[in-house]
Amino acid sequence: MTSVHDDEARAARRQAARALVGGLLAGNPEARSLLSEASHWRGLAAHSAALAAAASRAAGLARLRYEELRHRLDPRGHRRARYPVACALVAAIGLALVGLAWIELTPWIDVTGRPAGWLVATAVATVWLSGAWLAATAGHSRRALLAVAAAALAALLSGLVGTLTGVLLAILSALLAVITAALIARAEPVTMARGRRHWRRATRHRDAAVATAQADAETAATTRESWLGLIRVATAAEDECLAREAIAVAAGMI
Repeated sequence: MTSVHDDEARAARRQAARALVGGLLAGNPEARSLLSEASHWRGLAAHSAALAAAASRAAGLARLRYEELRHRLDPRGHRRARYPVACALVAAIGLALVGLAWIELTPWIDVTGRPAGWLVATAVATVWLSGAWLAATAGHSRRALLAVAAAALAALLSGLVGTLTGVLLAILSALLAVITAALIARAEPVTMARGRRHWRRATRHRDAAVATAQADAETAATTRESWLGLIRVATAAEDECLAREAIAVAAGMI
């Protein structure tokens, strides 16, 4: 009998608590506004938390893919030059090679004209850069062959000019080509650069999503406390058990 009596008492308190909260909502616009805000921010907090979890998983997968690329393409970590930096340096060296070729071929350019001279100078620089790229990606035997070809090209340019200045410029061009080959050999592959950019972009997205989720959770907690605080004030004069039941009912309505 005691158990049945307790169940009936709890049911009666629950009914009274519901009636109390319902009456407060019916007669107090502020209560309806607080409940609406608490429910709204609770939904937003749950949504942003799900987005933050998804962004964290995506960032973890992006990092794993980048590390797999790095382990496969650069297992010993020798290729430390960043791809954009290497591209900018190679472009700058290419312009320098064009300028050097222009100076070396000045006597011939004065005869044939400047447009053709620029084309020939650009072609010479392209040959230097192509040789550097092949030397950076080929085996040791092919590198030796390319070194001989580079020396032959330098000798050809020197013969065209026929002066000590021309010889020095040809040697300088060869040195720039060697530097370019070393730079290309040390530069990271473009796929690694793309993987790292994707990982960093995913990390930034994760950080933004986590910050949004934290802000939404704090706002949801504040609005929930405001709604429950109004219930506490409204039930301050009621029985303690009824007040607790009313707070539980109000919390379940959010």
